[in-house]
Amino acid sequence: MAPFWTCLIASDPPATVADTRARLAPLVIAQHEARGGAMASEIRARCRPQLGAAMGALAALAPPEEKRVVYDNYRASLVRFAEALDEFTIDLERRARDEETDARIQSVAAAWQSGGAATADGRKFGALIGCAITNAKQIDGLDALMNAFIDACFKGDPVPFMDHVHEACAPTLDQPAGAVDLHVVRFEDPGGRSARAWQRCARASVEVRDGKALGPVVEAVAAALDARATL
Repeated sequence: MAPFWTCLIASDPPATVADTRARLAPLVIAQHEARGGAMASEIRARCRPQLGAAMGALAALAPPEEKRVVYDNYRASLVRFAEALDEFTIDLERRARDEETDARIQSVAAAWQSGGAATADGRKFGALIGCAITNAKQIDGLDALMNAFIDACFKGDPVPFMDHVHEACAPTLDQPAGAVDLHVVRFEDPGGRSARAWQRCARASVEVRDGKALGPVVEAVAAALDARATL
């Protein structure tokens, strides 16, 4: 298993269940950020085959009869680990796409900060606000908009809010800029509060999603360590 762990976290594997729960998730996320979004493809191309090879070698063993049950339990725990890792890999691929979208949002937010509705990108950001904050037409002014944004993102789970932004609102960035929306002009923001709020919300969503996606991986590794200890 050592080559697999070197591939996944560039470090020695967790030695205990407590070590797994304390260190594994931060190590995986650190590798994702260090590899510039290539983590998912590296897991598919390199790490996952190495895990498969280790599982195949274990399956080829013929343990003594009195150890058959514990070996079967260990094999089953590795299967659950592989399944959790596959699900996490899918989530990493989504994260990479979302990060690209978030970077585009920050770009049009910067245009909104510098030129407001006078620029095409600024108007795209205005359209994004209108999509993301469903009652934007009833909001009067930037302070009220920021309060609505806080309610939508930070007072609950930020993941559904940002999922809506990525899936339903981000396509407006690929459309021609519309005419100036005189209501949205009231949200013009030369101080950059909107851009900073979007950035914090996107980060909060990533952190919550990482926790949800990595939780099953961490628990599967912990279970595999427990099972291995009985061999």
